[in-house]
Amino acid sequence: MKFEFKNIPIDLIICMIISLILIPFLLLKLEGAIRIIIGIPIVMFIPGYVTVFSLFPTKKRINLIERIGLSLGLSIAILPLIAIGLYYTPWGIELAPVLFSIYAYIVCIGSIAIFRWINIKAEKRFIVIINLSFPKFKDKLHLILSVVLIIFIITTAIYFVYVISIPKPRDKFTEFYWLGPTGKAGEYNRNISKNERLSIIIGLANHEYKRIDYTIEVWAINQTSIINGTSNIIDNMWYKDKIEVTLNHSSYGIEEMWRPQWEQEYSFTFNKSGQFRLTFLLFTNKTGEYDFNQDYKEISEIKFDNAYMDIHLNLNVL
Repeated sequence: MKFEFKNIPIDLIICMIISLILIPFLLLKLEGAIRIIIGIPIVMFIPGYVTVFSLFPTKKRINLIERIGLSLGLSIAILPLIAIGLYYTPWGIELAPVLFSIYAYIVCIGSIAIFRWINIKAEKRFIVIINLSFPKFKDKLHLILSVVLIIFIITTAIYFVYVISIPKPRDKFTEFYWLGPTGKAGEYNRNISKNERLSIIIGLANHEYKRIDYTIEVWAINQTSIINGTSNIIDNMWYKDKIEVTLNHSSYGIEEMWRPQWEQEYSFTFNKSGQFRLTFLLFTNKTGEYDFNQDYKEISEIKFDNAYMDIHLNLNVL
């Protein structure tokens, strides 16, 4: 049984209807393969298909395979252009504006394609033919090759959905930072007097996918810069404090609003004058005890090598 749609561009209409039905589902917080399966035709095929149809509404020039290939390629090229256009609008590149823009594009270009298709002679129109009868093959070789091709296409599609749907392991890392008294980076008084108390905020976030016992060691370093400030020699290194905190893994996402996991106000003073670098060394294990009055410059290189991360403040103590 064979169906030929000579008087109506059924493929364009189906594309518009599918887009109208699927886009609201994409706005829902669907997870896993379902959202990917729904989104693939909207993102990877339909925008390019209506574009190709509007350019080539006749059955000549390109065949069906070329039409499908161009549809996939143009879809990949069209979406970044839509995103760039949205970037300069008040709506920005958010999920809802992007989906509505894609649908508006499909409807507008699809309408142009339908208009061009209708104004072409019926015998020249590109039409969709649905053949429900079992295809006849010249010999067994053609039958085997066709079966292998179908299996390959189905396997590739399943693998594609599987690869995209399985969450990729994200990078493991720790956020280690300091903020000024008002909660902004870089806002602190670099010039302080002896015994003047200064406060900052120290923050940590564990994205290591495991529970970690963090140790923050605070050191006052007096150093000399050489070779135009590109290298430093540590003259003195005094131990000031230690902070221990245990944090579980904290998930994160690009679309999620950033929230601190652990923050603590830290206050300190200096009883010596000079140029100091207040250094916070982060370790992922317990560390030893140190004497507040001893100069540890001899082990400074070892301390920095063993530290997981470090941050610092430059201070001028008057």
